[in-house]
Amino acid sequence: MILARSRVEDVLGEPGLARYGLAGETPRAPEDLEAHVTNAVALFEQSPVVAEDALGTPFDSARVASGLRERLTELRGALGATARERRELESAMIERDRALVVWNDVYQGVATAWSGLFRLAGEVELAERIRPTVGRAAGLDPAPAPAPGDAAPVPQNPPA
Repeated sequence: MILARSRVEDVLGEPGLARYGLAGETPRAPEDLEAHVTNAVALFEQSPVVAEDALGTPFDSARVASGLRERLTELRGALGATARERRELESAMIERDRALVVWNDVYQGVATAWSGLFRLAGEVELAERIRPTVGRAAGLDPAPAPAPGDAAPVPQNPPA
């Protein structure tokens, strides 16, 4: 689009830029650029001009419109792919959030059950170490570290 704008400016000057809707800055946002190019193509087709620049190089607005239309097709394809990827990402995030809800329910249930069983067995310290907390469920709080020298928790009152 910038090349087409420059060529129009070289051959037709400011009035040509105004005629084809190219005055001002070329949009950078893809959706805005699509609208801008669509408008320019329509204006090139409505007001055809064949001219030469100061060096005799020909300028044909129909050829410019054709070239821009090809680029517009490519841009629309890219915008469609981006929109599809955005929808896929949203779907994946929804699925992830559902999985996290299930995991949280399972984590809370299992950790609470184990904590209760350790309490019943008289192992309050172990029960506290695995007791579910909001921070642990979110992965923010680590479980309490084992006492120095302990490789694994050992019950104080082994079952008979």
